Amino acid sequence: MHDRDLLPLLLITLIAAPVLGRLAAWRLGRWVDAVPGQARKHMPSLPLTSHNADGSANPTTAARRFDSAVRSAQARAVPLVLARAQNGQVCGLQAHELATQLAVPVEVTTALLADWRSRLPCRLRVTRNGLLLHDFSVQALQSAVRQAWHAWPQRLLLFVIAMLANLGALWWVVVGLLVGIQALREVSQAEGTQNQLGVALMGIVEFAGVYLAAQVGAWLVALTVHTGGPKLAPQPPLDSLVPAEGPAGDKQRRRQDRMAKKQQSSEESDGSSSMSSWMPTSFDVDGEGCLVVLLIIAVAILIALVAGSLAVVGIWLFGLWRAVKRLGEPDRDMAPLYWLQRGERASKWERWLPTNDLALRLVRALRRLLLGRPGDDHLAPRLMARAKRQHGRLSALEIAMDAGLDLPEAIDVGARLLALHGGDMAVTTAGDIDFALPIEAWQHAADLPAECALEYLGRADQRLRQPKALAVNVPGLALDHLGGAMRLAGGPWMTLVVLAAAIATESPDLPVRGLDASLSALFCLLAPGTLVLAAVTDRAVRQGALVGILRDIRHFTIHSLRRQLDQAGNHINAAELAGTAAFSLSKLKTSWSAKDLQREIEAMLLDLGLEPDDHGGGVKWSVVGLRQRLAALAALRAGEVSTAATTDDEVVFDTGEGSLALAGGR
Repeated sequence: MHDRDLLPLLLITLIAAPVLGRLAAWRLGRWVDAVPGQARKHMPSLPLTSHNADGSANPTTAARRFDSAVRSAQARAVPLVLARAQNGQVCGLQAHELATQLAVPVEVTTALLADWRSRLPCRLRVTRNGLLLHDFSVQALQSAVRQAWHAWPQRLLLFVIAMLANLGALWWVVVGLLVGIQALREVSQAEGTQNQLGVALMGIVEFAGVYLAAQVGAWLVALTVHTGGPKLAPQPPLDSLVPAEGPAGDKQRRRQDRMAKKQQSSEESDGSSSMSSWMPTSFDVDGEGCLVVLLIIAVAILIALVAGSLAVVGIWLFGLWRAVKRLGEPDRDMAPLYWLQRGERASKWERWLPTNDLALRLVRALRRLLLGRPGDDHLAPRLMARAKRQHGRLSALEIAMDAGLDLPEAIDVGARLLALHGGDMAVTTAGDIDFALPIEAWQHAADLPAECALEYLGRADQRLRQPKALAVNVPGLALDHLGGAMRLAGGPWMTLVVLAAAIATESPDLPVRGLDASLSALFCLLAPGTLVLAAVTDRAVRQGALVGILRDIRHFTIHSLRRQLDQAGNHINAAELAGTAAFSLSKLKTSWSAKDLQREIEAMLLDLGLEPDDHGGGVKWSVVGLRQRLAALAALRAGEVSTAATTDDEVVFDTGEGSLALAGGR
């Protein structure tokens, strides 16, 4: 194949790569949607299984095996469940019965049904003994099969992108290595010191050009794939960002920093002046001797560059080992909030050098984000801490208010805790479910706050002192990883640009020395894979930040609701809350108005069972009914009222037949 024959392919790839990246980012934005009023499906909930469910010492390995068991159970369960359908519906499906039919642990079928509930229209009924009865339509179950088939191409696409990104990560290093080796070979073959020096200097310039092209490519890729959204920052955004000192302390610290910088610059200038006075007498040699010295220095630089490139290849292989061992990755069920609180940053290798670990880390973080509702391995300890303070009692309403969940999800969490630890449940006169957990489940619980902290807005009294930028809240990713993704894509894409320009201008020498055109084009075709990964990562971290803001709005609503209850207020004004939240978010470039945030606030109030006040103009919501429900809950626990004893395992909660027509979690 002639060089000119490659030009159309290179140009098509050059144009298609950014387009594919933007399309992939758009698709991810549709999948992980950050829409005010629908954040309930992004609220962290109880993990589907324990990390050591299979006895494995590696929590991540245990989670992978459990996920595989759930997928296998789904493939066998759907035909079995559809066989018992009547009138287009499957009614009364429960985890224990399904586990017996499939001969799998009940944890597997519990996770399977929880996954179906999050994605499919479902009528959920809870019995007094804690059984969860599920009603699904046949059409919904058939759509679950189609979604499972569609998931395979998505996983395959992520795998292919990871492979291309891994190779593309090393591409510019390979080019630089070949440039250095070729330059050393030509130096050894050149005649005369002056010619050898010229070849060596040209090799250094070309190596620097390759590195500079990779950095420029990263900058261009960032401009190409950036899809807007809030500004991102590396620092954790919680209480550590609130100034611990007053204005005087800040001024003193800034003054000390300026003095230290001035002292350092003066020392450097003194050292350079002493060096300049020493050099003329030490290097007083003739012209030929100077050329020899410069040649030795240039060759030493080339050897150092080649050795450094080989070291990067070693780091790449080390990253492969890290990726296989899954080192440095957070637990699968770590909630975004706790990832922010850890405040981890990427290693120095991941910030500036292409590593295999970086590419696979990006893919795994994206896969975690695509799983849907995140797990929260801190939720159960927090709930047990509340149960300990309440002598083993825990209501679905309290779970919903502590975790920002809707009532059906909160009831699901309570029923799963009941199934795990044993206990009983009762129903108040207002219809709320109260779980009674045995003492062994909560007596050793640590003292933890029941309310969940906020990801971005800080405590209610610190909202207006938050920074103008947001940290990355996708577990496993930091802002440095995003910059690394841009550099990872910049090398192959920029090399593709230079190669296409060289062929188009019929340059006699290709810019990539040591490679023919066909092999160069083969490597440069890695550009679409790495650019798609960079674009999707950029969109993912920004969507994650937007979703985190909506989670904060829900918790802020609950915080305000508790304050109204404590102050004996009868109403909560959704419009005023939305205005306060919009003002605190005005510097974050979210493009949300107060009306948008009001939809999320009202959604949270609806999820807790509140209703608008008839005389409130649509913005005031009555808290009188909530106060009565809490009073009924207190009366039940005090023994002032009791539920009638029944011999049947009656249904104590029902989402209603209308829930079968509702849209699923996604």
